[in-house]
Amino acid sequence: MGAASLIYAQLETRARNALCAAVRTEASRISRSFFAKHGFAVEAAETAIRGNVEFERFRMVKTLEQGACQAKKKQPYSINLDVRFAPLELIDVEALAGACKIPWFNQTLCKVNDCVVRMGVMKGEFHWHKHDKEDEFFFVIDGRFIIELEGRTVELGKNQGFTVPRGVMHRPRSPEGSVILMFEGKGVSPQGD
Repeated sequence: MGAASLIYAQLETRARNALCAAVRTEASRISRSFFAKHGFAVEAAETAIRGNVEFERFRMVKTLEQGACQAKKKQPYSINLDVRFAPLELIDVEALAGACKIPWFNQTLCKVNDCVVRMGVMKGEFHWHKHDKEDEFFFVIDGRFIIELEGRTVELGKNQGFTVPRGVMHRPRSPEGSVILMFEGKGVSPQGD
C-alpha cells in the first residue's frame, strides 16, 4: 500500500469516528505533513486537503441518504414499478382494487408515451416526500384521499383530481381507504427523491 493510499485509509477510519470538523482538522494536519515530507508544493497540499474534506462531506451525506432510504423501505408499502399491462390490453381497476389485501398498494398499470399510470389502493398514511424533476397527478376513483402540503391540506373525493408540482413536499393519506390513479413521468420514484 502506497503512502497516499495509507493516508486515505487513515482518513477514512478516522472519519467514521469523528465529527466533520475533526475530520477537516485531521485531514489538514496529515495532508500538510505528508506533502511537506515528500516535497510537494503548498498549493498541492491545499488542493488535497479541500479534496479530502469534500470527499468526507460527500460520504457523510450519502450515508445519511442511505439511512433515509432504509427507513423508507421499512414502511409497510407495496410499490410495484413493473408495467402490468401492455397497450391494447383491458385494465379493470375495480377488479384489481377488489383483489388487493395490502393497506398501501401501488401498481404501475401501463405506460403512455414517457409517462406511467399507477393505481393506488390506499389506507393509512404515506411519508412526507417530494419529486424533484416531475409533477404528480392524483385522481380518485373511490373513497376519500387527502394530500397534505406544507401549510395546506387538499381533500379529494370520488372523480376529483389534483396536481402536485415538482419540488413540493407532500404527504398522501387516506384514513378510511381509497382507490386512486396517479399519472406521472416514468422516472418518478413513488417514494420520492
